Amino acid sequence: MTKVLLLVAAMLSTNALSQSPMGAPGIVPNWSVAKKVQVGTTNNKNSLVWFTNAQGVLTESYYPTIDKAQIKDAQLLVSDGATFLIEERTQTQQTVEILSANLVKLINRDYLNRFQIEHIFYTHENKAIIIDEVKIKMFVDGLDVYALVNPALNNTGFKDSGLVKANQLSFKEENLSLLVDASVGFSKASVGYVGFSDGFQDLASDFKMDFNFTQALDGNVAGLGKVNLPSKKGEYTFYLTYSFEKANSSISSKELAAQKLKYDSDWNKYYDSIKKPLKLTKQEQELYYRSLYVLKVHEDKLNPGALIASLSKPWGDTTYE
Repeated sequence: MTKVLLLVAAMLSTNALSQSPMGAPGIVPNWSVAKKVQVGTTNNKNSLVWFTNAQGVLTESYYPTIDKAQIKDAQLLVSDGATFLIEERTQTQQTVEILSANLVKLINRDYLNRFQIEHIFYTHENKAIIIDEVKIKMFVDGLDVYALVNPALNNTGFKDSGLVKANQLSFKEENLSLLVDASVGFSKASVGYVGFSDGFQDLASDFKMDFNFTQALDGNVAGLGKVNLPSKKGEYTFYLTYSFEKANSSISSKELAAQKLKYDSDWNKYYDSIKKPLKLTKQEQELYYRSLYVLKVHEDKLNPGALIASLSKPWGDTTYE
């Protein structure tokens, strides 16, 4: 890792403004850990996208069937631009708050109490879009927030291409595409090859975003977007969206918020439609519904009754493909 960072730092002056990121095709890709704390999808057949969460962030996401992974992981990075870089997935204190049988809040707190990040994930009722409702509490001034996305289109980390257009991040492989955007926008965006010219390597070298590569073709690629937030103490709520829709159009924050209520209510209707064991305590009923939710999420929407064993890549962090 140290050698890679030194290489990145040495090449900053000549490559930061280049259109060709170094390090193709990137390091050999792997998957995320299989210790999931949440899985999800809408309770209908109109949206064929699934998501998983582990280590406080978005991990493997599946589309258009339950066995085809399209994203390895996506997380936030926080830096003061001068002295530190915090990787949400590995450098925060992580807790999970159960909001309902269908929704959880992932809470990732900085060990030095400089910030706290909260995520609530769900999917759009009619579109193949994963929605991340993010709340950031900044306890000090001067922090910048970045979204780092590592796709794995067509069930493999190689052969992906990343593109930046109008400060949006898009990824393609053959006939599949993924668009990543923030409701507040990205003030900067770049794509690169994982392990060499990706956003994490960029920030880790000097705590600033120097790269602005607009395309990284045919490799293990990742994208970085600087979230357009004030660098001041306070609470900020915004939405990150991961869209597999071929015709992408912006969705208002109002509609994204409404989709969370719809996601919850559709699952509650499902529980109301089935018989329940008698004389359950409130705690037992909540556990029963949550168990039903987890099982139902693992069902293939195109083949009712067919379930997979787990929405994960077993030993994913040591499985290379």
